[in-house]
Formats: sequence, structure tokens, C-alpha cells
Amino acid sequence: MFLNGVLSVSRATISTFFPAGQGPDGAEIDQLFAEIRRRAEDAPTLYPFRAIDDTIEIEASIDSTAYFLLQVLSIEAAPFRRQNRFNEINPSFELITREALISYCGPGAQGRRFGWPNGDGRPEHLGDAVAWLANEMGLGVGDFWGEVDSDDKDGGIDVAAWRAFPDGSPSFTTYLAQCTVQMTYERKPGDVVPEKWASWIKFGKLPEVVLSVPFAIPTDAKVRLDLNYKVHVLLDRLRLIYLLDRGASTLSSFPEYEFMKDWTRTEVQLTKNALSQPSGPIPRRPKIRKPLKAVNPNAPRE
Repeated sequence: MFLNGVLSVSRATISTFFPAGQGPDGAEIDQLFAEIRRRAEDAPTLYPFRAIDDTIEIEASIDSTAYFLLQVLSIEAAPFRRQNRFNEINPSFELITREALISYCGPGAQGRRFGWPNGDGRPEHLGDAVAWLANEMGLGVGDFWGEVDSDDKDGGIDVAAWRAFPDGSPSFTTYLAQCTVQMTYERKPGDVVPEKWASWIKFGKLPEVVLSVPFAIPTDAKVRLDLNYKVHVLLDRLRLIYLLDRGASTLSSFPEYEFMKDWTRTEVQLTKNALSQPSGPIPRRPKIRKPLKAVNPNAPRE
């Protein structure tokens, strides 16, 4: 529906999109409608799809800019991915992550994009940028200059968010986020090293690690279980939209907003052209975690 500009699809039509004998059964379509209703309830102002009676519709009154951008960023065969044009869209994705984290932290929270380049006023050199971020947080710095590599642009983080207290003292929660649109995102949390950052900026306790991705990761995906041990907060597409929906700010208030709309519109057309080619990569889907086998009490023991 998104790529082809289809505004509504009936329940009976859905099965015609699949090869003969491979379409979903009635129970699976019921699950589809229930999931769309759940998402619409979680993010009513930003999630554009609606399941009404026996029809799925795109609600024209919804500002779908953020959701459709994240959808494009999730397509494995998208031209920007094949052509390595990540830098042109990274600042926009980091903006979405920043605003989502501010919403997550609550009233009075602040956030800054730290990836280079960005629009938040960060100095180019990493050492200057570390001092700048510490000053923005109202925190002191450690002796980090000997550890700063001139080839390293961001020290492993793309967004920082925090909620300080009026007393200006440390000991408040800080989130350091790695934002990636790479399909192989499982290892990206390793880019954020809290111990290193705690020696650079005097947080007190270690900052918490966040991974932000544009993909909608199923709750039973194996990768989600693995990431439980690597990050404090996982932000996938649905969580990002949920937090943006409940945030105080709107993306339309930022100068990047029109760029997001134009970029998405252009990339959709390029993606349609690419997918119409006779051959291309098959999109990868997260693996579903297999249930554990029942233990046989009569099995021989070692």
C-alpha cells in the first residue's frame, strides 16, 4: 500500500497479493487486523494505517512523514542502501531518535545529536565535541584528550539524552544512543562503551546504552532476545513512533521536516523502480525464536 500509493485494501483482496496456495489463512488475516488496530491505538496521531471493518486504510489526516521515512529506511533493497547514501539521511534519523528519547525521559529532558555532521551545534573535532556535550549537560570532564582519535568522529554515539535536576548536580540518568539503518544492526551496541564515556564526562554512574533502528522487530524475534543483554533501551520503529506520538514536540517544527518528506517521496520512486527489476535481493526477516523442546525425564544423563 505504501509503495504503490494504495489508500485502501479489502480483506478479500489481501490473498490475491500472494502466489496461489501461499496466501494467509483467515486466522492470520485476523492477526493482521488486530495488530494494525493495536498500533493505531498506541500511536493514534502518527501511525497512518487503520483497520476498519474488513478494510485496511491509510488515514489521510495522519502526518505519516516519520512512519513512512522509517519504512523506507527498513527496505533492504532500497537504492540508498545499495548506493551507500547513508550520510544524507542519518541526521534525520538521529533527529527522530533524539525527540523519541526526550519523550522517554519525560518533562524537562534534553537531547543532542552527536553524530557528525548534525544540526545541533556540535563542534567537528571529537575532543571539542566531548567538552561541548559535557557543558550542555552541566557536567565536568575527565582527562580524555590523550584518548581521542582524530579519525573518530563520534566516539561511538549518535544521540545523547538526559533529564537533569534544577540543582545542577550530577547523578541523573543519561542515555547514549547508537543509531543505525544497517541491516546488520545486532553488533552496533558494542560501539557504545559506557566506561569510556564515564571517564570522559563525569556522569557518576555509567550512562545507559540505547540502540535505535528503523525496523519493526517482532516481539518473538531471536535478535530481540539477544539485544536484551546488550542494551538498556531498544528503540525500533514502533517504539519510536509511540514515543514521538506522546512527545511534546512535533517533527514539523524542525527544519529537517521538509527534507524528510522530499527524501521519502524520491526514495519511494527509486525503490519502486529497483523492485521492478527482474532480479534483486530478497528482504531479510528477523528469525523467530524456536520453542524449547520438552525434556524427556527418561533420557539418559551424562
